[in-house]
Amino acid sequence: NFMNFHIFTPRQMIFSDQKKMDTYLDTQKTIGTISEEFSRTLGENLNLTKVRAPIYLEDVSLSDTLDGKQRLIEIDFKGGKKGYILHSLAKWKRYILYKYNFCDHTGILTDMMAIRRDEDIDKLHSYFVDQWDWEMAIKKEDRTIDFLKKTVNKIYDAFLTVDKKLYEKHKINRKL
Repeated sequence: NFMNFHIFTPRQMIFSDQKKMDTYLDTQKTIGTISEEFSRTLGENLNLTKVRAPIYLEDVSLSDTLDGKQRLIEIDFKGGKKGYILHSLAKWKRYILYKYNFCDHTGILTDMMAIRRDEDIDKLHSYFVDQWDWEMAIKKEDRTIDFLKKTVNKIYDAFLTVDKKLYEKHKINRKL
């Protein structure tokens, strides 16, 4: 049941009490397994195409200030052009679905790397953000609890697939 599970961050899945990673390279390989397997499975389950996210945009209107407190990071280029470092893909993802006329029940999957200079730093937050993200085009009539539950179950299935793959490749036994 999708309502009774705990989402583990990649770090929690790797550094469990059941198996400690011995080296930096082992950790990087395991993170790679998580990233590749989750992206592949989620993409298949939700009919998403993996795309590259931009690091910066020239169009400031596609930047999202998240909580209204994030300040844009402006950069300038030769010839007087300006750009803005992204710290959220929310508006950009929706723009891409619209611009390229994605069909209903299709979408994009991306890995954003960003800088959030106004982030409150703690054990879970950093100025540097590496965030997996996705967006799907849906019909207005799909905005139902039933459709949401079906979608969440497909996402949960991707977590279960990653869990199984972690055990197969790295002998990490963390049952969701």
